[in-house]
Amino acid sequence: MPMSKLSWIDMSTIRNITPAAALALTSEYDRLQKLRTNTIGLIDVEKWDDDVFLNLYELGLFSILHLDQAVRPLTETAKTVLLPMRSRDLAEPDEALHLYAEIKQLIDQLEGVGLSEEQNRGLRAEICGILIEAMENVASHAYPSDAAFDFTPIGHWWMTAAVKDNKP
Repeated sequence: MPMSKLSWIDMSTIRNITPAAALALTSEYDRLQKLRTNTIGLIDVEKWDDDVFLNLYELGLFSILHLDQAVRPLTETAKTVLLPMRSRDLAEPDEALHLYAEIKQLIDQLEGVGLSEEQNRGLRAEICGILIEAMENVASHAYPSDAAFDFTPIGHWWMTAAVKDNKP
């Protein structure tokens, strides 16, 4: 399908973006890219707040737009570390396990404290159960074929993880 519209978003006035908002924004760019019906460009990237830029870069926004090369120098100032966004159209337990392993590794690095075997087992079961349930909901229930939507659903789920760095 050819690209039919071109528009842009100026994010230079945004001073903060939560991980949830960054995921929603990046997933919408991904959805539009997969549909190939609309491209929303980015302008004045050099004027963006450093944390906003780094969070969206870490999630994979620039890769989605095929701007794999940094469009400006990266500064490591973000207080929240985001794992790259994942997206699929099926419930995949292995994907939940991989994300959990990355979350645990990130927490261990930032906090410098490991979890006991029992804590790890309990946390892994809880987090993976939540992730798999969310994936299954999207893949099997969230977008019924007979429903009307204000947008074109593609039946994908998107997820990431964010860990706040509390170090001074």
